[in-house]
Amino acid sequence: MPPIGFKVRRYEDIGIYYDSDIGFTVPLRQRTYKSENGEIQTPVTALLLVRKVPTDCKIPVSRDFTPRVAIACFENPNNLTGESRLKVMIAYRPRDINHNLQIQEVINFPNVKAVEYTGETHTSSIKRYYD
Repeated sequence: MPPIGFKVRRYEDIGIYYDSDIGFTVPLRQRTYKSENGEIQTPVTALLLVRKVPTDCKIPVSRDFTPRVAIACFENPNNLTGESRLKVMIAYRPRDINHNLQIQEVINFPNVKAVEYTGETHTSSIKRYYD
């Protein structure tokens, strides 16, 4: 049992088909956090759920690249900083019309005060994708 005053953060991992900037599609894991009453806090949008992997199998974490994400900032009086910052994967390539639409869905998600966007980055050379 957790100590008194300690809050257990509940979460669920879902598989999402992610389109990389380079052109491949891969299933990745999106962690969704829930409040103590089970309400989803991560801005999981309709356009993200369209990309959900239709299985309960274990989805790997990306190892050689970091996917595009929007970091949504919420007011949260329960945190020492007064805010919560939750990441949501942007599953569509930048040239796909749904890319900007998914970001707009995150911006419009209830109680979101600000959104930060980070593009895809690779931990090793991308040359192998072009050989």
